[in-house]
Amino acid sequence: ISGVAAAAAGHRHAVAVKTDGTVWEWGRKDHEAGYSSAPPVSTPELVDGLSQVIGVAEGYFHSYALKADGTVWSWGTDKYGYGVLGAVKPASWQPPQQIAGLADIKSIQATESAGIALSNSGGVWTWGYNSGGELGDGTATFRVGPTQVPGLPAIGALSVKDSSVLALADDGTVWSWGLHGGSRQTLPVKVPGISNITAIATCPDSSLALQSDGTLWFWSSPATSPGKVAGPASTRALWPRSRGQFAQTADGSIWALGLNHNGNLGDGVGLDSSGAFIRVVNLAQDIVSI
Repeated sequence: ISGVAAAAAGHRHAVAVKTDGTVWEWGRKDHEAGYSSAPPVSTPELVDGLSQVIGVAEGYFHSYALKADGTVWSWGTDKYGYGVLGAVKPASWQPPQQIAGLADIKSIQATESAGIALSNSGGVWTWGYNSGGELGDGTATFRVGPTQVPGLPAIGALSVKDSSVLALADDGTVWSWGLHGGSRQTLPVKVPGISNITAIATCPDSSLALQSDGTLWFWSSPATSPGKVAGPASTRALWPRSRGQFAQTADGSIWALGLNHNGNLGDGVGLDSSGAFIRVVNLAQDIVSI
């Protein structure tokens, strides 16, 4: 597959959007897209019914696509009836359909069983499963249709991983909800002690924020105040993963922080790193995303 503009991976399944706006998928459709007995797809296949797509996101049994007109489309199955497709559970596998109630959307995210959309006006909309409080509506109850998250200023960017959600406001403040460090927040809470933030990343174990002056801030739970962490100079991008955080510097090198189970930090040693970033070895310096 070539000409890929964006891609996303879920549970044994992946999707990619090409620069021509078409969407392609491969992997275990019986797990991800709801097929009961279909064999794994080893070669990317075109997803019928989608065009002019600019972004994709993947959940456990479902997929989302963002079109250039700001609409959001879902396909797959709602295996447990949590409303992950943005509508009442279909009787079987659902081909791509537009999610009602979403318009003027600029980015989409997915947890295993929920969807999160950010509008051009800075509003955040959520739907689906909610046991970790990831919908940010003050409850732990799943919801079928998209509803706007209350109590937020205008949001410019989101970081979502598993049931953890972090939002970066246009004014440089950071807001969190969902599961963070084992603590559940069902409503957005402003992260104290940090301001003028330009980039964020979150995972279930920790969160990271980059200040406009290059300072990196790290915290592990809502009960822990952000603290400065030693990081590489000239950081330009942050990426979250399930058990760690990654940063890229101006020279293109990649640095990692967090748990290092199974060597996932890529440092060639295998030790956890919570106090300072360590460089990922044997990587080219033209990485565009992790």
